[in-house]
Amino acid sequence: MTLVGLGRVVGQNIWRNSTSLSISAVGIAAGIALFGLFLALVEQVRNVVEGDIVPIDQVEVVPLSSDLQRLAGSLFGEDTFGLSDEDVKTISRIPGVVEVLPRLNLKFSGVSYGGKALVGSEIRVETIADGIPPEQVADELVAPPVPFADRRPSQSNRICRFDIDCPQGEYCETRFEGPPATDLADADPLSVRRYRACALPVPTLLSRYLLEFYNTMFAPGHGYVQLNEGLLRVAQKELEFTTRLGDSIMGQEAVPWRQRRVRMQITGVSEKSMDLGVTFPIAYVRDWNDEYAGTKGAARYSSVSVRARSKEDISDVIRLVRQAGFDIKSRMAEQVSSMVEVLGIILLLIALIVITIAGFNIMHTFLMLVLERKREIGLFRAIGATRANIRNVFLLEAAVVGLLAGLLGLFLAYASSLVFDTMLVTMVPNFPYKPTTFFDFQPWIVATGIGFAVVFTVVGAFLPSLRAARLDPVRALQ
Repeated sequence: MTLVGLGRVVGQNIWRNSTSLSISAVGIAAGIALFGLFLALVEQVRNVVEGDIVPIDQVEVVPLSSDLQRLAGSLFGEDTFGLSDEDVKTISRIPGVVEVLPRLNLKFSGVSYGGKALVGSEIRVETIADGIPPEQVADELVAPPVPFADRRPSQSNRICRFDIDCPQGEYCETRFEGPPATDLADADPLSVRRYRACALPVPTLLSRYLLEFYNTMFAPGHGYVQLNEGLLRVAQKELEFTTRLGDSIMGQEAVPWRQRRVRMQITGVSEKSMDLGVTFPIAYVRDWNDEYAGTKGAARYSSVSVRARSKEDISDVIRLVRQAGFDIKSRMAEQVSSMVEVLGIILLLIALIVITIAGFNIMHTFLMLVLERKREIGLFRAIGATRANIRNVFLLEAAVVGLLAGLLGLFLAYASSLVFDTMLVTMVPNFPYKPTTFFDFQPWIVATGIGFAVVFTVVGAFLPSLRAARLDPVRALQ
């Protein structure tokens, strides 16, 4: 039997048995629809989680927790627990590491307040912050209102009493001389010299996560104006806020008379900024830690953010980091990624169960077709058709049915995704990193869905095709 003849016979058989085959194909289409919809959902969840919320190719390296190190630090009055510049170089030389970002946490309390000119009401929060080297975000910031750098060398430091005594762009800041604030609990306030001098606001970075959290959770509940990177770029004066160093909403850490106010200015949004806090140039944090936490808070880095070449390399990087004598602060990215994978496996198992049941239905349908076409099969064998020809007719019919069912199932999946997107976008309140669509139909999902539909229908029709091929033509014609 030629290929053209085989195709003609298959087409005639499908058209003649279109009703029974269509009923059987509905199950395959439903299974493929679930299969494609679940895969697209998991793919989009993975894109948002691993790309925006907890990047899977990044980890935070910290020193091994050692009581001996902490004891040495307390005995010698210096910070021996942390990461040194040499440690950072060691981490950067680990194979698979493409970027290292040293971080220094703010190791004392502070209270930040401001924002009335921008959002309409003053916001007052506990200060959570860290510092990073400014040069590592220089290429990321686009037209910042002020440069993200240590601005103190370029400020006037003019003695002043009020802000109007300072050059444009500067403010009048109170400063103290003498020992760190931690050593002044019982000191006489008059024994510490204080004065006021002009200073430039401290450049401050926000994270996209914090901006998303503010816009979707905080601002709507309080009636505040929502912020975006464009607004942050143009609203320069309105982006200034004040931090009272040494103060705390939950309890004062420094003596009240030794607390002082520092003016900050938001200069941009960066992926390298602290997630739920703000980030300053590291020189400021080091000096403030020295002033309010002593030398133990200023000497070493708190952690190092490490980015691997790809997410496939992250496991090797973690292993080599631990072999080098360091530890990993958190594997949240890996845990969340594992949860997404488990969710995907559960959803795919449900879809595969539906497809498998539909495959048995296909088998039953083709068994019935073999019985209906018994005399026809005998006639084909009598005029010279081989067993392989008969088997191929049924398998090709199944493949065509599977192809059509797969296309129908993917169309249903895409149509369902549009309905779900409309419902979720309009009915579900905003939340951080809420996507415009909850489904991502990658080309491999389409190819896999069609492939699964064809494979399951062909497998379902395989035994009936063998039974048809083994029919005795003489008995079939009787």
